[in-house]
Amino acid sequence: MKKIKFIPPLLVMLALTLVVAGCGKKTESANLGNTTPVASGTAPTEKMREKNAKTDEKKDPSKSGMHQGTEAKLAGTRIDLQNSNSLKPGKVTLAFKLFGLDAHEFSPTDLKINDGKPMHLILVRDDLAGYQHLYPDYTNELWAITAQIPQAGNYYVYVGIEPTEEKPIVLRVPVVIGEPTGKKKYPVSSPNFSEMVGDVTAQLDLASPIKAGEITKFNVKLTRNNNPVAQLGSHLGTFGHAVVLMHTEPSHFEYIDTLTQEKPTNGVVKFAANFSVDGMYTIFAQFNIDGQTKTFPITVEVGKSTGGSKDGEM
Repeated sequence: MKKIKFIPPLLVMLALTLVVAGCGKKTESANLGNTTPVASGTAPTEKMREKNAKTDEKKDPSKSGMHQGTEAKLAGTRIDLQNSNSLKPGKVTLAFKLFGLDAHEFSPTDLKINDGKPMHLILVRDDLAGYQHLYPDYTNELWAITAQIPQAGNYYVYVGIEPTEEKPIVLRVPVVIGEPTGKKKYPVSSPNFSEMVGDVTAQLDLASPIKAGEITKFNVKLTRNNNPVAQLGSHLGTFGHAVVLMHTEPSHFEYIDTLTQEKPTNGVVKFAANFSVDGMYTIFAQFNIDGQTKTFPITVEVGKSTGGSKDGEM
């Protein structure tokens, strides 16, 4: 059984700069992980970079100009957003730099390949509309991705990385696109725990109700015209991915892989998740069906903890 990959909260140092031509300037800090506060700080200046470079050179002159040391590079944090005041719905390019506490700028060589990519970026409105799972590229010393934004509103950008010397982490930063969200319309509970995309239905199969604080294993059944989906391919190295987000509380974030290791022929994919507190959640489950990535937003209600641990096989 493949080990479930939970992305834990961790204090980090990040300067995230969104570059959009003609935009104003805005800087905010954000929270990270399961309500863990993000510490404040400042983006590294050129003077800081020169100072740290000289320090590294004194430690080992033969490695001048290289990132040195084995200390945690992401201790303490600040997320700075700039040039975001004029973002509008439509085609938007997000470009940013990633810095550590020691002013080192993170490039792909500083990050592990996680599920086929060095960086995962989740873009979603604050009422969970317009969800997108994207994979920024690194070009001209900038991480960048272009997204199509159909609706204005308050959005969250989640950046998931695994530094070579750290555990996997997720950073979150807010951004307003166009204008703030009007009346929020969170998804309602999915009928029969199922959602349909095109002609494919994904249904959550639960052995018992989901309870907060308990590891819950569940199946997702994929059908077309009441028949199991047979053409299920690999997506980023596995047969399914899911991001779990809580309604009204953006700091509750979990990214999970499937437990299914062999290609399923019955349209059934196994998952497991830990919903930290009770409330409404949407599970954004992704699968490669007929060569196309399809996302199924399944909304469920999680009950209060019973103090047990639901960890049995289905």
